[in-house]
Amino acid sequence: RGIDYRYCVSYYRGRDKKKIRRDGFEYETESEIDLIIEENGMLYPIEIKQSPTVTADEASAFTVLDKVEEKPFDRIMGDYSGAGVIFGTTGGVMEAALRTASYMVTGKNPSTGAFGFVHAGKKFAEGEYPWQEATYTIGGSKIRVAVTSGLRNADRLCKALLRGQVKYDFVEVMACPTGCAGGGGQPFHRDDVERGATRGKVLRNLDEHMQMRFSHENPDIQRLYSEALGEPMSDAAEKLLHTDHESWQMPDEGEPQTPDIHVV
Repeated sequence: RGIDYRYCVSYYRGRDKKKIRRDGFEYETESEIDLIIEENGMLYPIEIKQSPTVTADEASAFTVLDKVEEKPFDRIMGDYSGAGVIFGTTGGVMEAALRTASYMVTGKNPSTGAFGFVHAGKKFAEGEYPWQEATYTIGGSKIRVAVTSGLRNADRLCKALLRGQVKYDFVEVMACPTGCAGGGGQPFHRDDVERGATRGKVLRNLDEHMQMRFSHENPDIQRLYSEALGEPMSDAAEKLLHTDHESWQMPDEGEPQTPDIHVV
């Protein structure tokens, strides 16, 4: 397509992101993403090659990974913060955003554990409560937040909001139970034990031991805004970083309709 064509391959834990060609998710004339590989898709060739029941001829078809030369990441992927790491587990996006929001309002970083309760509720973690809520004070203003994961829990939270039973300033919903760490593209264990929460704890442990734990301190993010986006919520940031969830619909779906909410 020309010498300046870039082929973008993305690696995801979840499956829903495979629906990439839809209205509102196109940049200029080409899709932002050309190919998506799930985590299972990366592990499958390795499993096939190591299987004792696979013949040499069959295993030879899965030599692509042997041909991949290991190289350092491009600079845009070179630096990451602990806040970025916990995006992969429920409550992580909320906590990362609250850390930076606190800095933007007060001019100083909050303590690293200031917003930990948003994901630490025992009854929420064990599935007894459909969502976790918390109230924080930032710059003198109280902020009520809620975190949930899994579509069943999201449905319960949305209905409670529409009924007026609860009210929040900021809500995080992750479609995959326990977040991306429990996504459909993750490897399945033969013992059929769900390990999304365990993987989430690993991500939080990584965050706790990182020197850079705030998104706004990431030099690559700072450079991105200074050289391209300008400032948060700018026109360029809105166009490239946000999507309009009402500008598209699922395949074979009619016009979007407001669901009936039955009060029980």
